[in-house]
Amino acid sequence: MSAAMPRQRHANLDALRAIAALAVMVEHMFGDLIRQVPSAAGPMSTLAQSLVETLSLGRFGVALFFLVSGFVVPFSIDGERPLRHFAISRLFRLYPAFWLALAVLTAMSWLAGDMPSTAMVLANLTMAPPLFGQPWLSPIHWTLFVELLFYGLVALLFTAGALRQVGTLLALSLALIAATVLPVQLRVHGFADLPVQYLGLHLSFLLLGLLLRLWLVERRRGAGLPALVLVLAQLAGVLSVAQFSLARGDNFIIEGLRPVLAAYLLAVAVFLAAIRLEWPRSALLARIGLTSYSMYLFHGVVNALVYRVLPLTGELGDIVTMLVCAGLTLAISWLVYQTVERPMIAFGRRIASPQNGVALVSSSRGTDGFKGRAESPRAIPQFSESRKCSRSLFYRIFFTRTGVRFARKCSRPLGGTHAGKQDTMLHPPSDYRAVRRGDGPLPAREQGLPLLDIPIGAIPSTHPGGRLVSAVLGIAIAAVTLSWFALLGYVGWKIAESL
Repeated sequence: MSAAMPRQRHANLDALRAIAALAVMVEHMFGDLIRQVPSAAGPMSTLAQSLVETLSLGRFGVALFFLVSGFVVPFSIDGERPLRHFAISRLFRLYPAFWLALAVLTAMSWLAGDMPSTAMVLANLTMAPPLFGQPWLSPIHWTLFVELLFYGLVALLFTAGALRQVGTLLALSLALIAATVLPVQLRVHGFADLPVQYLGLHLSFLLLGLLLRLWLVERRRGAGLPALVLVLAQLAGVLSVAQFSLARGDNFIIEGLRPVLAAYLLAVAVFLAAIRLEWPRSALLARIGLTSYSMYLFHGVVNALVYRVLPLTGELGDIVTMLVCAGLTLAISWLVYQTVERPMIAFGRRIASPQNGVALVSSSRGTDGFKGRAESPRAIPQFSESRKCSRSLFYRIFFTRTGVRFARKCSRPLGGTHAGKQDTMLHPPSDYRAVRRGDGPLPAREQGLPLLDIPIGAIPSTHPGGRLVSAVLGIAIAAVTLSWFALLGYVGWKIAESL
């Protein structure tokens, strides 16, 4: 494999996301069973207890999510203004569905007579409530803050030109692990009472995904050994903080050392097998993987509502309850993906696209994927204005969705002259395909077509649609910014009030 390999070779990453999301769902349902009926001796209670004492499916799913994100997300920094593109794409990828989930959680709390405080809601809107000393509306969402920190770290590495420097990545990862382990050891041995956090250890798993990408895909010389060193350091880190975490009950090691350690080892093994063997090749899992973010956000809410009608008992009847929870979660997640996630992802992609020229994007799913790069400026096609397809705004907007045949016609080399020069259209390399509007993979019958997509960003900003895009983008960014400033103002007011 090489750095220029086609993205469809990694289409199985969606299936990995599905496996991770389903693992987290199962873990939480079994955890709910143990908490709600702790004294039950039925077969489902026995199964749940045996599972959580052997393997932490939740930690396995989270570690797998982190590895996939570290493998993919850093390489979505691309384009003429890469950091702007990265920030906008992450904003529209994460916040719209997250805000919807917060709205649902707030409404449920209000109906239950337990309305969260204004400060708590505002802090959660930022996706970083720990920075403001506020709890999550749902404790399930804690991984989002880790992802957010990773995005900032990736942006800094990119700015410093160190995103592909194996030595720098390893040193940074080891430093992050040390930032978790040293305060714990200093506390245990009575040397210093330093604050303890596990963010460094979590971030190291995201960086491990990045190192594995450099080793397995980009074939960076000397990347394999640092990846192995990092895995061993992570295992040592987990071992060194396990007893402290269990004694303090801080939820880093919940079920015990053995299930958590087994979860991390299994996640690394599954991820390596998936990359090396291009596995799993399942259309169903890939489709479920498209909705994995919504599954993560909404499965807790769905479970709580289902338990009101079908309470857990520890008996075999709980299988029906869990199947209902899983089915409703999948249905609601698909609905949220189609109505919120997918339109917002496509919208953010159009906004982040260059204003001039046509960007080529490779054929596989592009939500968190690697962005295709033209080898040279000649790979960017120029559309002749003498052709109806390039003059029509309608086709500029609905090109990939409405006209596969039309796209074939328009992708032929053009003859004729324009302004005294011959206009030509060069076919892109075979690694690059048209990207459908939205966030789904191309059907197999279309993947081989050397089609081109005209991004909405190519439409002049003077068009009313361009002004609408700018307005909506401004509102979205302002909403995030205002939530931060509102929370800071609230905290300042409370401090002033106490003086």
